[in-house]
Amino acid sequence: AGSVSERWKYIDTTRPELYDLVHDPHEEKNLVEGEAKRARFMRDELRELVSKLLSNVGSDSRVELDEKTRRIFESLGYVGTAAVNTGVGIDRSKPDPKDLIGYHTYRVRIATLMYRERLDEAKTVCEKMLVEWPHIPNTHLEFGRVTFKKGEFAESIVHNSRYLALIKQRDVQHPESPAFNHKKPTLVAHDNLGGAYHKLGLLDKAVEHYTAALHIKPDRPDVHNNLGVVYFELGEFDKAIKHWREVLRLEADWLQVYDNLAIVLYKQGRIE
Repeated sequence: AGSVSERWKYIDTTRPELYDLVHDPHEEKNLVEGEAKRARFMRDELRELVSKLLSNVGSDSRVELDEKTRRIFESLGYVGTAAVNTGVGIDRSKPDPKDLIGYHTYRVRIATLMYRERLDEAKTVCEKMLVEWPHIPNTHLEFGRVTFKKGEFAESIVHNSRYLALIKQRDVQHPESPAFNHKKPTLVAHDNLGGAYHKLGLLDKAVEHYTAALHIKPDRPDVHNNLGVVYFELGEFDKAIKHWREVLRLEADWLQVYDNLAIVLYKQGRIE
């Protein structure tokens, strides 16, 4: 949260900031200590304004929030439970958002390097992320994606599994929006795990994770195809047929899947 006048800009966060916009338009020099009195005045003014805004919701001093909204308030540093009291304050125990600028810069760099197939460099960036932010789930998701792409399947399994473990911990800080929907990256983690276990010949584990991916998004033809291949290798032909037929329902022009179906039906003696 912040407050701006014609000259001054105050930001109320874990490490408060105060800038003189006239003499420092690019906000390079934090004056919160040198102008401590002004900073306190703007902080108190800001918190009083926020309290008034919240109190206008109703006569009750507590504002009921759904889980998504509550998590958004918490990410901004406001203390509260499912109901937020209008006595507003910043939770100084939370990380300062500015501390994660480097984290997001690394993620963009990894995406760029992967797009350019410069996987060794991408892995080096992942290693730097791991040193600085080992407890952030997406550090491990990025590492798992890069190592899977490199064919380092055992290492990919370690990091994708760590991602899944971390997102289950409610007290883990996520740099993304607290309303962030983890379904898509969780699907990626399960899909990568399915592929890695498949490459290592651990077919039952591959089935487990491909199935988990389909629970999240049932209309992924590529995952159905991969699961069909695993079931075929396990000799569970009926299940392979089921998933390959689902592929063709979703994507009717996937020619390789027609070949797969022909082979498995021939093995079953269903030549008609």
